Amino acid sequence: MQVNTFSARMQINESMINAFARLTGDFNSLHMDEEIARKSRFRTRIVHGMLPFSMLALLHREFSNKVVQFSSFRTRFFKPIHYDQNIVIEVQYSAKEVGNEQNKKFEFVSTISALPHLEKLTEIKGDFYVEENIAFNVLQKASKKISLLNEELKEELNTLESLKLESTEHFPFIVDKQSLSYFSDEILNVGTQTDDLIALPSTNLVASLLLSTVVGMKIPGRYATFSSFKLEFLADVPVGKKCILNTNIVKISKATEVIKTEIAIECNGEKIAQGRIESLVNPPPVQMLTCEQINRKGLSDLGLKGKIALVTGSSRGIGETTAKLLAMLGCKVVITYYKGKDDAQKIAADIHANGGTAIVRQCDVTNEESVSALFDAISELGEIDILVNNAVKEFSSSDLESLNWEDFLGELQVTLKGAHLCCKHAISVFKNKKAGKIINLSTIAVSNPPTGQAKYISAKSALEGYTKSLAKDLVKYNIQSNVVVPNMAETDLVSSIPTAYRAKIAQSRPYGRHIKPIEVAQSIAFLASSWSDAITGQKIVLNLGEPPYT
Repeated sequence: MQVNTFSARMQINESMINAFARLTGDFNSLHMDEEIARKSRFRTRIVHGMLPFSMLALLHREFSNKVVQFSSFRTRFFKPIHYDQNIVIEVQYSAKEVGNEQNKKFEFVSTISALPHLEKLTEIKGDFYVEENIAFNVLQKASKKISLLNEELKEELNTLESLKLESTEHFPFIVDKQSLSYFSDEILNVGTQTDDLIALPSTNLVASLLLSTVVGMKIPGRYATFSSFKLEFLADVPVGKKCILNTNIVKISKATEVIKTEIAIECNGEKIAQGRIESLVNPPPVQMLTCEQINRKGLSDLGLKGKIALVTGSSRGIGETTAKLLAMLGCKVVITYYKGKDDAQKIAADIHANGGTAIVRQCDVTNEESVSALFDAISELGEIDILVNNAVKEFSSSDLESLNWEDFLGELQVTLKGAHLCCKHAISVFKNKKAGKIINLSTIAVSNPPTGQAKYISAKSALEGYTKSLAKDLVKYNIQSNVVVPNMAETDLVSSIPTAYRAKIAQSRPYGRHIKPIEVAQSIAFLASSWSDAITGQKIVLNLGEPPYT
């Protein structure tokens, strides 16, 4: 049996993502809202998984003057795709059943990979057949209505607890000539940077794109990650006729955080497709303590009143809580962000509302000009007294064999270079004042490493060595340099670890829980205060009663 191979490249861009969202009605925040997506386990926006899947429509190029109609899909999504990423699709297909010259059936196996290292992102298996071409030029260009859906959907915020077994949803839709034309013009042709007028796209494939909407907008909605699906067509989705996509939740697993949903497509009361979706329900973002809550804890100011403190990476997580605590202790706080402008401004507003002082500045700590501009802005408040190097790139697990040197450099750029650039500017001020505090954030994983964290641990190990060098070089200027080393803390940084597994780790500890961000912030505040003047080159280890004991 002859096996044929087809491949095509595509660059996912903002225009295609917006077009896909308009076509399918899938405006899930992980894809469309950076402020929300950056608090997810992905820490940035990701591309709809069904968008690169739709590249299968390009298979028409193998069949001149023919239409390719897909009849089944079995799809698994392995890793997310990011904005502006270059991807390649490869399809191997062979004749399954040969009829007359106008009708041939094929089976295929397809992979979608990220360039340049061909990292496997998606795998698709299925069947298709070809038939005589329906001229593309009879399709209507999209005017107003381009969405497949009959009405707009509201993005749900379902969690594992709010979802119910046997609950159903119904999605009326129409695959018409305008939507088919829009799909070809605004997604396929834009992504391949061609003006490749194609045959009528597979109506079954275009209808399948609505599975993205089911997962991203309803089941579960905002906190969704698409895992896999199977879909078999008993008949083709007709052009221009109303159909209904029906869903029914058949399994909810709290242990794996996976839900399974049966799906079926009906047209004129007849079932024309059936299958199943598996999706992962991610936990909602962790809410940090407010300034009012910090105030209610009755913490004294530790002699920090009037001090000027810079906290890098303070638009969320431990950095956010640290900035709030220092402000409530009387510091004038500089909040920095890289992408999270809205979050940073909300934190500053919280501080102001509770009697504190804070300014917000954007900064790329890996860029010396950006850091220099940041310190120019700090000078408007006065002279810096405290530097907290908290900015971090990510905490996603990676197989050691898949890592390249560039991956380690990317982590070092933020963790080590970013800290060094900030220290360079702060130290010159500290030396003139004969006083200053530098607090760097590390992790207990340096001494007790988990699997899959080589680049993160390497960067933090380098930061710990750098902290000791600072302490030795700066002690004569009355500048203290220390490092805070927390065990796993409940922040969005570790949201890539499944909730059930995090809970299992917590239960195995003597304390029976994880570190709280406010506990890390309290340690930082202590090192920032005059109470720690005799301490330098040391680690405060928040170990929850576990090794290492240092």
